[in-house]
Amino acid sequence: MALFFCALLALPQLFTAEARGQSAAAPACTAAEAVASLGIGGQPDFPPFEVVPAATPVATTLQIDGASHEIFLYPARPVDPATGGRLIAADALSGAVLWDSQRSAAALPAALEHAPALLEDDQGRAYRAYLGDAAGNVWRLDIPRESVAEWRLSLLADLAGLAGGGGTVSFPVGPDLFLGVDGIGRPFDGLVLPVLVETVAGRRIDLLLLRDYALDQGVALEPVRATDLVAARDCESPGCPPDTGPGWHLADAAPGDALAVVPLIDGGRIFLATHARLSLACDDASAERFLVIVDLESALPLFGGDDGDAFALGRRVLDGPRPEGGVVHLQGMDEALAARGVAENVLEARGLAVSRLYWLDLLLDSD
Repeated sequence: MALFFCALLALPQLFTAEARGQSAAAPACTAAEAVASLGIGGQPDFPPFEVVPAATPVATTLQIDGASHEIFLYPARPVDPATGGRLIAADALSGAVLWDSQRSAAALPAALEHAPALLEDDQGRAYRAYLGDAAGNVWRLDIPRESVAEWRLSLLADLAGLAGGGGTVSFPVGPDLFLGVDGIGRPFDGLVLPVLVETVAGRRIDLLLLRDYALDQGVALEPVRATDLVAARDCESPGCPPDTGPGWHLADAAPGDALAVVPLIDGGRIFLATHARLSLACDDASAERFLVIVDLESALPLFGGDDGDAFALGRRVLDGPRPEGGVVHLQGMDEALAARGVAENVLEARGLAVSRLYWLDLLLDSD
């Protein structure tokens, strides 16, 4: 516990050190601050979702040169903004920079808007990380235990082609990760990423599934291109999208024009929250919020309605989580589904069981 508090105390110092030498002052009211602020009447605009800045550092434990380190991984301003993006690994206690992407062999060519998503072993130590940049690239960071000098940043996917000619592709929030085995028994790291695509026709939000089969550290990667992904909306036969290969792409996955929350994979489904920015004024920021639930395997939305494949989340009074029938019901979710006329069983996890855990009482449970 003491280590955790020390890490929190070190965080402001870490950011202050990174900010030194920056002459441009931050604007008084940024879009991210406005979206996360209170709406008219002082009511939060984002229940039941907590809006956390996507660039909030992610904490983990690493084994470096034989010693255990508590670290933060976070995007930072590059020394020269024209050089692209920058990812920092810093000691959580001292704030000392342990690794800097600008010193790596494959420097990031575009800005980063979110902290990386981590894969950790059974001891809680990170061994791989994934992140996207503002130019449609998805990156993989291998984190060997031997030395930070062995960390390797490589391009997993170049998806700028999703926008066609003249458009832009970016990843405002990080992916959610899972470990999977494909239809022919090959293990892979799975990434589910929402993507912001801007074209001459406007702005849209797509959803991607990427499979990374190169599970050995140091293996050379052949970047996935947009044309390598199966277009889920074009599938018209069983087995499409296939359960092997680089992955699928779901165009226009959800309404809205902005992302603030990392997607959630649960029970074979993807929960994706989006919003449409109605007002960015600091005193009355507001937004309309949406939720879409997509099947992880088929890439098909699990229900439809007036809003297409998603339903709008209205403002309502929310109770806390409640156990009922052996299932923990998330606050507000059942009410939101009922308000849209959606069957509650869409939330039932498949292949998962609820079990009760408790501490052993040495006096009562001695037998």
